[in-house]
Amino acid sequence: MSKIKILQIICRSGPGGGEKHLADLLAGLGKNAAYEVHVMAPKGIYYNSYAENVKSISDYRPERYCFIYNAVSAYRLVRDLKIDIIHTHLFPTNIIGLIAAWFSRKPLIVNMHADIRDNPGARLRKWLYFAVDKSIHRYYSRIIAVSEYIKKRLVQSGYQPEKIEVIYNGIAAPPVNITAMGKRGYVIGTIARLHKVKGQRYLIDATCALINRGQAVELWIVGEGDDREILEKLVVDLGMKERVKFWGHQSDIWPFLQAFDLFVFPSLSESMGISLVEAMLLKKPIIASNVGGIPEIINNGKNGLLVEAGDSEGLARSMERLIKDRKQAESLARQAKADAETKFTLKIMLENTCKLYDILTKKVTKR
Repeated sequence: MSKIKILQIICRSGPGGGEKHLADLLAGLGKNAAYEVHVMAPKGIYYNSYAENVKSISDYRPERYCFIYNAVSAYRLVRDLKIDIIHTHLFPTNIIGLIAAWFSRKPLIVNMHADIRDNPGARLRKWLYFAVDKSIHRYYSRIIAVSEYIKKRLVQSGYQPEKIEVIYNGIAAPPVNITAMGKRGYVIGTIARLHKVKGQRYLIDATCALINRGQAVELWIVGEGDDREILEKLVVDLGMKERVKFWGHQSDIWPFLQAFDLFVFPSLSESMGISLVEAMLLKKPIIASNVGGIPEIINNGKNGLLVEAGDSEGLARSMERLIKDRKQAESLARQAKADAETKFTLKIMLENTCKLYDILTKKVTKR
């Protein structure tokens, strides 16, 4: 049987969850002889990672004035490479993918990594993107929502439910022997791009409250983004420079996660949260915001604790609770690991995604 040829298109290659998801997906598909994968992506953090796991990689031009250029390039790739399926990630690649799919008469899968309306800022642009997407979604072959939360939001907004498949982001098993980063004491950690929607400022405020109550803790912030200077200034203003470390983007997050004694995920909006699952796999006690798709992953009091988004004092109380009650922290962490290993693995994500490829091409592949 001939291979199923897939063109993956993404418009960013930064430190976000959508980019990380595609890197994991390509790594899995690259090991499956049933698929030949090509990718169109901009230069950036994950570009080399993408290139290592695909048959070919082509440049996506992220500048706004290059929209038509990207659409024409995508169509030519589909035509010249004899692509069977187009799979897009992040706005506005859904529109570019649809143009290429329309002229080539190929199926299109649009991966919804988030509801763009949840993102702060750029109010006019995000609502324009959403309005366009809603009006053209009927022409998509399938939509992959990364959580039931995303599917529910889309259906409530008028999207056709029969178009939407929920496929949770899957995480590859961590390395067997991880050497933790060196540390001096109890470390509270978080991993996310540095953006106001990720809520790091509330975690900084909560950590400051703990320190003022006499808790000997450090806060490690892993990730990069536009809000770094703002967050660093906040740390200085609170007199916490010696207690907070900014590590920037890390291609290998496992040594950092291994060093964390407590993982905190303070997002104001979140479709799912890849680093949240990574922390679960390393059996870390977890505190996360009760927003978006997070409650589908964290069962409050069972495998972690949930707090209201933006509530620094509530976050501080929950953090102090797990710092003092190590027995409960261990119990939550143990259940978190068990849940992650049964629900959010890369194997499950790949199986469900490949089933969708098979359905749309009417081919049955071995997985």
